[in-house]
Amino acid sequence: MSGAHGEMSKSRSSTCGTRCSGKLRSAGLVLLLTALAACASVAPLPEVDLADPAWQVWTGQALSQPDAQRSRLAGDILVAKHRNGDVYVSFTKTPLPIFSARTAGEHWRIDFVERDRSYAGKGKPPARFIWFRLPDILGGEPAPAGWVLEAKAPDEILLSHPDSAESIRVVLDP
Repeated sequence: MSGAHGEMSKSRSSTCGTRCSGKLRSAGLVLLLTALAACASVAPLPEVDLADPAWQVWTGQALSQPDAQRSRLAGDILVAKHRNGDVYVSFTKTPLPIFSARTAGEHWRIDFVERDRSYAGKGKPPARFIWFRLPDILGGEPAPAGWVLEAKAPDEILLSHPDSAESIRVVLDP
């Protein structure tokens, strides 16, 4: 009797294990599909019309050192901030775009063309993407924590992060 009871318990345990792992796989699949649907449902950001007088626009040259291991990138920079707080930053090495960063309302997006990567989200952009803060810095705001801001001339700034070795030098057009 105890042998039959022991086998029965083992059989129930084995069935429950299969049934439970199947439920966990199903739950994981549902979670994955929900996450993918949420990513796919992020609406594209509206077009930017920099001719609109509500935009404050800065143009110039930039030298970006992404980190200690990567080469410096030099190119043209366009930085803009809308009266409503929206931001647009574009860094190009003619004729190729290097990256663009934008906010529109509570949505943000940054596209690194050189690395074929894009990141987007809702809410405040991640602090690691300093480019979103550039319009505020050019507008006279202090650099975020961890960053050092040096005014090299009235139209030139150097923004650096000592821990990551990232730096951005911007020389604005007159």
